[in-house]
Amino acid sequence: MKIVTLLAASLLAQSTAPWAEHLAFWSRAELEQMRQRMAAIEAELKTLPEARMAHTSSRRGFQSSRVDDDEALWVEVVLPEKPLVDAIALIPVPALKDDGHGTSFGFPLRYRMEVTDAAGQSQIIHESAADVPNPDGFPVLVQIKPIQAQRIRVTATKPWQRSELRVFVLSELMVFSGTRNVALGAEVVAPRSRIQPPAWSVENLTDHITPLDLPLAPGVPRIKGFHSALAASGRDQKQVGIILPQTVELDEITLVPMPRRELATWGTYGFPERFRLEVSASEDFSEAKVIADFKDSSFTTPGMNLVSFPLRKQPVRAIRLTTYSLWQRSGDFLLALSEIMAFAGGENVALKARAFASDQLDDPAYSVDALTDGNANIGTLLPLPQWLTQLQHRQSLQRELADLSARFAALRANSQDQLVQGSIATGTLLIGGFIWGLIHHRRVRRRDAERLRERLARDLHDEIGSNLGSIALISAYASQDDATPESMRADLVEVQTIARESADSMRDMVRLISRRSDRESEEWSAVVQGLARRLLRGIDLDIQLDADSPSLETRRELYLFIKEVLHNIAAHSRATRVRLHTRRTRDRMTIEISDDGIGFDPAGPSTGHGLSNLRERAATLHGELHIQSQPGQGTRITLTLPE
Repeated sequence: MKIVTLLAASLLAQSTAPWAEHLAFWSRAELEQMRQRMAAIEAELKTLPEARMAHTSSRRGFQSSRVDDDEALWVEVVLPEKPLVDAIALIPVPALKDDGHGTSFGFPLRYRMEVTDAAGQSQIIHESAADVPNPDGFPVLVQIKPIQAQRIRVTATKPWQRSELRVFVLSELMVFSGTRNVALGAEVVAPRSRIQPPAWSVENLTDHITPLDLPLAPGVPRIKGFHSALAASGRDQKQVGIILPQTVELDEITLVPMPRRELATWGTYGFPERFRLEVSASEDFSEAKVIADFKDSSFTTPGMNLVSFPLRKQPVRAIRLTTYSLWQRSGDFLLALSEIMAFAGGENVALKARAFASDQLDDPAYSVDALTDGNANIGTLLPLPQWLTQLQHRQSLQRELADLSARFAALRANSQDQLVQGSIATGTLLIGGFIWGLIHHRRVRRRDAERLRERLARDLHDEIGSNLGSIALISAYASQDDATPESMRADLVEVQTIARESADSMRDMVRLISRRSDRESEEWSAVVQGLARRLLRGIDLDIQLDADSPSLETRRELYLFIKEVLHNIAAHSRATRVRLHTRRTRDRMTIEISDDGIGFDPAGPSTGHGLSNLRERAATLHGELHIQSQPGQGTRITLTLPE
């Protein structure tokens, strides 16, 4: 018996050892199949572009201003031509949840895409039939049947909403005709828009500035790009450009910054602060035309984004960039670019074109010829639709990998548990049953503890996490360069309010799960009374609580039930007096909450989730819920719980 006990203890201690997995022959094939698929996914992910999921430019995108519940949220792009459109891409604004995972701020739960064709007829080309998963910052690329279009409208039929904030937010809206984004620089129309440049404006929706990074396939080109000679002053003028093989009617010129990740402040390494971009139909620039003029005003830092300028069929043979204020590194100044691209009909006609520069750094890692090689210094440039498609595929693979990893861990743990139990069963029945009982008890306790942790995590995520996300967002607004003292003061007041609410909720949760048995009843009473005073300020309160505290699990669910009721009273009832009593009989506990407010019709249509949340809480507690109310007669809510 001692040998069996030692063997069981050894197996328990080494249940994560590789040989234990091999002994579990009944799950070996499935585990190996999962392992091979995970390895294949990880290998494929290394070949796909990565999404940065962070803004490297101060330009964020489009955000609607706050609207009423019945007001439509939409945005419309007016195409300068009437191209044949075959795909539409929505680029979300990324944000971090409290658990550190990514999400998308303001992306609608349901949306509709409409096209106004060349004849002026409008038709729906895509509409969500059900809530769509949050894209977690990844692009949403919708392929459509080719149609000649002059307007594209996207409507949030079910907008993103948190508490009272109901908004529609996008970083970029791209409209593709083949590989060309025909929405670049297009006019944008929206009924409500938050105007807070450079961060938020309708113009930001069609500027190629996204939080996704440059459209690059992984790789390390032999030549990094173009790097000028170092200058002692930012006013030193430098020139760089390309000569096309022949005159071409261009649709777009794109400058590709040089991403350097050695330092965070080098996100746009060498891109000039002030410059002028010119084109000419001749090589000698005898009839130069200015495409973009930032000689006397600073250009908004593009970060790791394409800097694109629409031309609309402009005849071009030569392109020239002249600097008037160079990028400052530390004690010197310089100009650096990865690529100059020129597009005609969706094709980069600048590939292998002749490049020129006023000077260049004497370093074999850089060359002016790299301006037309199709590469940036950290990868190969991809056409935008291909890049977005591969990012969508990356998201799909990452979700599959996360699911597989969880299933693999669960199956392996289950198999190893079965192996341990089988080994114990080979000994005596008594020892086997005893050890199995211990293991089973541990698993039940672990499961119960995990369930409680999940419930607490849900509560903290729903309220504390949402509040922290709101604080982070408001702080980001307050820290923008264009923030005024008045707006910063208002933002700080809102942050203070949210932080106080978060602290109160966190304090209540800690007191609810207190293990000090001698003070459980006092803590429970103090938490409920404190909650009522916070939520019902200025209202006459009549609170009488039973002396005995409920169990830990009941306390948690009952606290959330009471909080939901009091919140609804504060928000909707217009009450002047509220009564909260609990009483206990031999086998039942009754909670009664009533008010003298305006009342409502419980059988009528509901405009929110308050009543359904109460019924869900009551079902969780295995209780009976009764709601008595009439318009003008106040409301009484009674919850009866079994002991």
